[in-house]
Amino acid sequence: KTHWKVCPLCQARMKKEGLKNEEDLQGYFMARMSNYVKSKGREVMGWDELTNTKIPDGAVIFGWQGYGQAALIAARQGHRFVMTPARVLYLIRYQGPQWFEPVTYFGNNTLKDIYDYEPVERSWTTKMRSLLMGIQGSMWTEFCNKPEEVEYLIWQQWPKEHGLFRCTRTGTDSWRLWIILPGILM
Repeated sequence: KTHWKVCPLCQARMKKEGLKNEEDLQGYFMARMSNYVKSKGREVMGWDELTNTKIPDGAVIFGWQGYGQAALIAARQGHRFVMTPARVLYLIRYQGPQWFEPVTYFGNNTLKDIYDYEPVERSWTTKMRSLLMGIQGSMWTEFCNKPEEVEYLIWQQWPKEHGLFRCTRTGTDSWRLWIILPGILM
């Protein structure tokens, strides 16, 4: 939003709409886009930046920054959400010694980190738990130079992230992983 501060068109729109700052401009834009998307019979989904201002009605929030805390802001306001925390579920992170891995960013993220990830926190209300739609692993490819690098980064984490594992709640309301790998590793 740095460029919005010096953009004459952005500043003119802010003045015309009575917006105080660039965050409000983003909220204004997202509200307009949300109305357009919904007018086409579609559902609005967006990254956690949507929580920086008023969240568009009915929007599903994908919490990615840190451990996905912004998604919880949305949940407290009654919005459905998906946990996709960069710290745990971004597949572009190094998975082993950095000298051995394809060039990337973000630091390390091992398969153990993913298996140990608990998307549901004890402090969540029953309502918040009911709004969780699931988890998502994200694979950004701006540092990948060939398909083999993408496959390498995904494969170690692929089974859980792509539905070959199923999470179910136990009586204690924690999540259990059930392995569903028929024929994959044969």
